[in-house]
Amino acid sequence: MEPYEIDNFILRNGKLLSTCAWEFYNIQSPDIVSLRTTLFLRTIVVDVEPFQEVLHTWFDVTVPITRRLIAVTRLFRIILDVNSPLFDVEGRQWRSNVVDIFYFFFSAIWDDASDEVRLAANTLSSTLLPVHFEAISRCWDELLAKAPVMEKIKLMTFLTQLRPHFPRWKVLSWTAIIEALTDYSYGNDSHPIRNDISLYNTGSPVDLDTMHLRVSILLLSLQMIADGIATDDITLLKIKAQLAEIVGFEDVSITPSSRKIFIYFGSILARFPMFQISHFHASKSCISTGCTLLFGHILLDFRRSGCI
Repeated sequence: MEPYEIDNFILRNGKLLSTCAWEFYNIQSPDIVSLRTTLFLRTIVVDVEPFQEVLHTWFDVTVPITRRLIAVTRLFRIILDVNSPLFDVEGRQWRSNVVDIFYFFFSAIWDDASDEVRLAANTLSSTLLPVHFEAISRCWDELLAKAPVMEKIKLMTFLTQLRPHFPRWKVLSWTAIIEALTDYSYGNDSHPIRNDISLYNTGSPVDLDTMHLRVSILLLSLQMIADGIATDDITLLKIKAQLAEIVGFEDVSITPSSRKIFIYFGSILARFPMFQISHFHASKSCISTGCTLLFGHILLDFRRSGCI
């Protein structure tokens, strides 16, 4: 069959194939490992929604604890396969399609109503090896690079909740973090604080989702640095520059000298109107925003065109 014929077949029978792939992960047999891996990945690459429906059904709060325990075990088996050479679809960007596996599995550590399920998820996750964590992080890197803004915000919210349970895990690569921050960076003419000031009395909307995303990414990166995740000096400087820009300084630039690299910035545009809690949708991220404001007050102590 041609690839497009396979895709059409999956689209017509997505629910059935997703259910089959899910049930195959309840079978412990070497003869079926290759089949279940190929079926699962090929199915969700074409259409991930039927498999999402399966997961929601199995993890519903009304589902018996024994059933949710089985679901956690199956997800763990899928995670073990992520690092397998068989877990690949040639010519397709498949990694962002499997992130729901990680959402449901790891969130069970803190979000499930049952102590037994939380303990099971925590115990299974403690047996994962560095290669598994790296493979999972690559999936999140791809999602951060290609997903819509709201999906990226969902990812950052999840990772912020996940990190306290795995403080030594570099959940995103520094390259992915810097690229994401740079993609949503702005020049002085489009600085959201300046725009926010000009639109304050007009009631016109500002791009709160983009602001939310940038603050979330920056906060996650600062948490990773605080927990001792290794990084290089250039990356640290870029993160500092992003911090200065986000809290409201204009003319932020990274300038190399003969022996050092400095970050220079101009005056503060305003007293953080973009971070007013009332401007954000009610969510846990408002607390994160407040943490970022603390860094803003630190930066305010620097003189005009000072260096960090």
